[in-house]
Amino acid sequence: MSEAALSIIDPTEPLVEMCKTTRRAYYDVARTRSRMTAAIVRAQAMQQALAAGANEQVSACLLAMANPKLKMVERIGDPTDPDVVNVMLMAIWNGFTPGDGEFSIFGGRGGATMYIKGPGYKTLMADLGASDIRVQPGFPKQQNFKEGGAVWLVDGYAECTFDGKKIKLLFAGDGAVKVPCNLYRGQSVSSDGIDLVLGKAERRMAKALYAVVQTAAKVAAAEDAEDDATADAQVTITQLIPARLESPAVSPLETYLRELSPELAQHVRDHLLCLLASETMERLEEAAADFKAAANTHKLSERIRKEMRLAYITRKGEIASE
Repeated sequence: MSEAALSIIDPTEPLVEMCKTTRRAYYDVARTRSRMTAAIVRAQAMQQALAAGANEQVSACLLAMANPKLKMVERIGDPTDPDVVNVMLMAIWNGFTPGDGEFSIFGGRGGATMYIKGPGYKTLMADLGASDIRVQPGFPKQQNFKEGGAVWLVDGYAECTFDGKKIKLLFAGDGAVKVPCNLYRGQSVSSDGIDLVLGKAERRMAKALYAVVQTAAKVAAAEDAEDDATADAQVTITQLIPARLESPAVSPLETYLRELSPELAQHVRDHLLCLLASETMERLEEAAADFKAAANTHKLSERIRKEMRLAYITRKGEIASE
């Protein structure tokens, strides 16, 4: 890394850390207290985030990342700079990172709003503790209606693991995601148009899965009102059975130590620990000499001596390679 890169100071670092702390506090309250209490905590946390926009360095940094020329954050419409900063602050509070395709900025008469994309919902799920998140839309199929008009039908599934359960949503048949064909005029059959339809479908599937995870976590996070999640998906929640763990194998040395008294067996274990903890060759040789003397004194069996020699040889190789 160059000296120039190392000299960069991130003015948003305190903001990001504050957002992490207050977001976690909100989750904790939302799981254990009333929805109203959680809403109050969320409002206070967001007010702290918005207050960070008054810092000129933070504001300038957020505007730079949201510059349309950089293509880090999608901007639709013509939002004002203050509105862009506010949306960026809200996005960061939600755990989103500019440049990761997790959100867009929509400008309008009433200001600007944050539009959560498919990857954004995956981030929200991961933040709640979900893992193995997978959203897979199928290839869109067009369906025409007798009365006119047409929609894209997109089958697929969305799944994750949460709280020891496998959650899977299946979108098929009547539950398939439906995207109006006139949503992208002039692109309904082009490759770009298909990609847009797939992106829209993937977002709806991710949002529907997030709604299930959100309910399971008992967290009432705020949602953007546009584009409600598909409600007709078939939901399957399966309790995961932990894999059976095999009993740890008993080492040969431990087997042989059963022949000794508990006190003498522990004495041998202490010598073994000294061997394995030796940090230098000199200390290892001292530990080996100490054990040899003890073995002669207590007339330890050759089997025990052999296992200790193996431990000595192993540690000697490790010290030589360090």
